[in-house]
Amino acid sequence: MRMNAGETALREAFDEAVRANSNQYQGTEDFESFDVPPYDEVPPYDVHDEAAYDEEAHEDKRSKRRKKSGTDLQPFSAPDLLAKDFPEPKFIVPGYIGEGLTILAGRPKIGKSWLALNIAVAVAAGGVVLGSLQVEAGSVLYLALEDTQRRLQSRLKQVLGDDELPDDLYFATECPRLDEGAYEQLDRWVDSQENPRLIIIDVFNKVRPAAIGKESPYEADYRALGPLKAYADSRGVAVLILHHTRKMSAQDPFDTISGTTGFTGAADAAMVLASDEDGVSLYARGRDVEEIGTAVDFDRKTGRWIALGDREDVRRSEPRKVIIGLLESYLNQSMTISEISDRTGMERNNVKQLLHNMKHAGELITPRRGQYALPSYSDASDRDNDNSYNNFS
Repeated sequence: MRMNAGETALREAFDEAVRANSNQYQGTEDFESFDVPPYDEVPPYDVHDEAAYDEEAHEDKRSKRRKKSGTDLQPFSAPDLLAKDFPEPKFIVPGYIGEGLTILAGRPKIGKSWLALNIAVAVAAGGVVLGSLQVEAGSVLYLALEDTQRRLQSRLKQVLGDDELPDDLYFATECPRLDEGAYEQLDRWVDSQENPRLIIIDVFNKVRPAAIGKESPYEADYRALGPLKAYADSRGVAVLILHHTRKMSAQDPFDTISGTTGFTGAADAAMVLASDEDGVSLYARGRDVEEIGTAVDFDRKTGRWIALGDREDVRRSEPRKVIIGLLESYLNQSMTISEISDRTGMERNNVKQLLHNMKHAGELITPRRGQYALPSYSDASDRDNDNSYNNFS
């Protein structure tokens, strides 16, 4: 009978074992009595042919990969998707913080922790954030991982003032890293609350998972935040993490958030508290958050941040207001640097630099070379054909 590949390999192994045992006993009195049963009498083995063996091995690998990923592809059709009813996104702070994961970033000592405490007190009490935003009440857990209880007590008294102390505001000054038991402890708090609404982590680096091997910075950032976003979604709460910005400035304030795009990409929304020569602004952007820039001011007596209005309206300098007012008075007309300088009485070089900055900020357009107008200028055919900020008349 012809043996398949598996049986041939087994027979060769068997013969090798016989030879090894024979050599072991050769030259001894036991050699003659060494009795090896014929191969045909060896108990049968469950041997597969090579194709079947390989298929079984591959299936085992596929099974392990599925267990590792924990996810099976489950496509759904466009009609099925459109037939579903989804609730509107829930906002913890209207226009800024929704359910899921939100980043609040800013340079050290700019007041991130004060803003986070303002939000925590308002949500726990069902009060007001930034002086005008009414929020729905719910339980709040504030992980103040860089504070002492004494400092927390002092700040809480300052923020509360004469207001009633909310019962649903909880603090902790220590917490394990996310990969060392934090999720289990967060679960216990969420399960203990009737209406858990917000978890604040101040600051995120205190609970950030440890680095792994040779992963890239992007992979490390996404791995650090991805599971936390998934946790917030699965428990139906908002998680607000406090983080730092880089020292290097950027035209887009969100580009100053420390880390790679994997960090901001893993979150649902981001807020940046930033200052410049005109004051402090709070910027927000996210999947369910419309981009917004708000001029804000910190009241050191009450420990509260107050919204002053749209950043562009509030922070616009007096000379900018004069130029915009001039252009508004000449409807549907563009003007040169010299014309603006003559009509405003401002020095020409100052006007030239100011117009450059205003175009860069999106406050003005150049419908044709050397001409400046408001974005509402009607002759749109030539609008912004000149992309250089340095071509001035």
